[in-house]
Amino acid sequence: MANKNTIEIVIKAVTKGEKDLKEFKGDVLSLNKLGGQIGKGFALATAKIAAFVGGLSGVANAVKESITLFASFDDTMRQVAAVSGATGDEFQRLTDLARQMGEETRYTATESAQALKFLSMAGLDAAQSMEALPGSLSLLQPPVPTLQHQLILSQTL
Repeated sequence: MANKNTIEIVIKAVTKGEKDLKEFKGDVLSLNKLGGQIGKGFALATAKIAAFVGGLSGVANAVKESITLFASFDDTMRQVAAVSGATGDEFQRLTDLARQMGEETRYTATESAQALKFLSMAGLDAAQSMEALPGSLSLLQPPVPTLQHQLILSQTL
């Protein structure tokens, strides 16, 4: 798992890269002011660079968001380990279950990890928490009535 120092280094590198590209764009814009045919060529180059910088900025933001999401999930799972006392294979099973619930339910993996933490805080051990999590998340989801249920409800109202 990535540690916070690694994440901070990656975020700083992406941010510095964005800044350098913006400065480069500014330099090209300054050269564009020299005029003439050269200016027209630089205008075309500037437009292409601006599009590139815009795309790179979008990629950088996506990477930054992914790292933030991962860090949040990782931090929560570390809290689960601390509260539940899970280590090794047991901790890996907890992590896998939180990710699985993030895929199969309306809750994210981080929210599923938070639920595991709360179950552990309530006194359940890791195995009990893993057993209780799917049912607990199901209880939190609103029921989806069938057509039959909807018809019955409409007749009683």
